[in-house]
Amino acid sequence: MTSNHVFFLLAALLLCGAALFMTTQRNEADSDSADLQILPQIGLIAERLENMDDRMVAMEQQVDAMESRPAGSNMDRSLDAETINRMIAQALEEQGSTSVEGAKGAGVSEEASAVANERLLNDSIAKLLDPNFQGDDREKLWDQLKEQGLIEEAIAQLEQEVKGDPENLTLMNQLAYAYLQPIMRGGVAGMDAGKWSMKADGMYDQILTADSENWEARFSKAISYSFWPPMFGKQPEAIRHFEILVEQQANQQSTPQFAQTHLLLGNLYEQQGKHEEAMAAWQVGADRFPDDADLRKQLGLE
Repeated sequence: MTSNHVFFLLAALLLCGAALFMTTQRNEADSDSADLQILPQIGLIAERLENMDDRMVAMEQQVDAMESRPAGSNMDRSLDAETINRMIAQALEEQGSTSVEGAKGAGVSEEASAVANERLLNDSIAKLLDPNFQGDDREKLWDQLKEQGLIEEAIAQLEQEVKGDPENLTLMNQLAYAYLQPIMRGGVAGMDAGKWSMKADGMYDQILTADSENWEARFSKAISYSFWPPMFGKQPEAIRHFEILVEQQANQQSTPQFAQTHLLLGNLYEQQGKHEEAMAAWQVGADRFPDDADLRKQLGLE
């Protein structure tokens, strides 16, 4: 898990734990954008209808002039009833055609947008199913899905993938992380944020039941608990998960992301007023990861 991954995860769970009320104008913004796209079409239709109205008025004036002529007049009566009816029918047909063309144009635009979104969604799911697709690339992909309003659609597809392959722990981790996206990028808070957070937590539990040494699931779960409001008493559970990770990491091939475990464990100790335990946690981390700037900073070495 990269530093960007940790940053996004911390931000998401902080929003959820604090239960702050946020509103989003995404739907209104999308609606405004759609209106702007069809304004030129509406203007063109209105212009054509106005021209046809002028033609209808001219025909009505001609009819009135014909009817006012005296009997036996030698003036040209080229606009007989049949001709008038034919002109009116043609005008109405053109009016209907104009309306259909305008609607068809809007429909084509909407259809093209739907096709583009479907392609983006399918491509995104394919990438998310790749176990090597992580870090910044994954964050950028979720940003794209958010911009197109496709986060919940992507979650629904990942749920179907997990349903079809319920023992794929990598896929389950992707789904658990996806459950956090409405909080991280969708702007939901309060009860809605709690709903998504509980979904993610439940998925991490399933993963850890199947594999108690799954680093990503335990790390994400520990972070989640560390940002729950104190009234729920989740901080001790967060500490317990971080302590388990420290023990497990000692027997695993080391990676730079393991430094985050020591850093966050020390931070939790410090928040609870356990300064000595915090210093010890940071020191162990610095001994194992001497180049980690965050650990060195906590120890006063930078």
